[in-house]
Amino acid sequence: GDFHAVRPFWTIADTDVLLPGSEHQVRDGRVRYSCARSTGSTILVAEPAACNPGMSEWRVVVASGPLHESTNRRVVCRARGRYYDLEVVSQQRQPDGSVCYKLEPPMADAALGLAWVEVVETLPGGCEAVSAAVPMLLTTRCDICEEVSMLFEGVNPYERRAKAGVLRELAEVFHPEEGDQSLLAPSRCATLAVLCASHGLHRTLAELADEVVYRGPPYALALVAQVAEYLCPG
Repeated sequence: GDFHAVRPFWTIADTDVLLPGSEHQVRDGRVRYSCARSTGSTILVAEPAACNPGMSEWRVVVASGPLHESTNRRVVCRARGRYYDLEVVSQQRQPDGSVCYKLEPPMADAALGLAWVEVVETLPGGCEAVSAAVPMLLTTRCDICEEVSMLFEGVNPYERRAKAGVLRELAEVFHPEEGDQSLLAPSRCATLAVLCASHGLHRTLAELADEVVYRGPPYALALVAQVAEYLCPG
């Protein structure tokens, strides 16, 4: 067909454009409404930073923006290209006017790994505001949940976003996407177990120390898990 006859996607579909400081609604190829990102609600607390779905709930504290009369507020989770509406177990207004939600994390296996929690709401005038996202780790590895959550305890959402790389690396190690070669692959575990037996404890610890320095703690944690799994199965 004629290339010039192809219409831009924003003229044939409703589009919401989210920029760091503003957001815009595009309808029929025209900007119909614009507002600052600061007009929506803000996530003050989101914990625990790492959890096993089905075994713990998320506690999310949300402060309303300057335009308080929002409607249809939803707390959602974005994971691996999908959005999940989070079920509200309970909600309670705090003395400072914020609202504390207890939420059920998504149970789908497809959501395991790095997840982002956001607040979506409709403001007066029809603009749909989306809060800044807060990174979380969804994992079935109960042995790392407490340690990772303690690492981020007291860290505000802004700082956690800056340190999201740690959660991303853990997600890649323990919940690689399909097609990725996991550091926990059995073939690699067997090799590491043999090396551990050959070189002894001190040499193995030295190798782990090098991994921490050159590749980061998540990779060293993965190596520990690999060796432990093969030397102490079950």
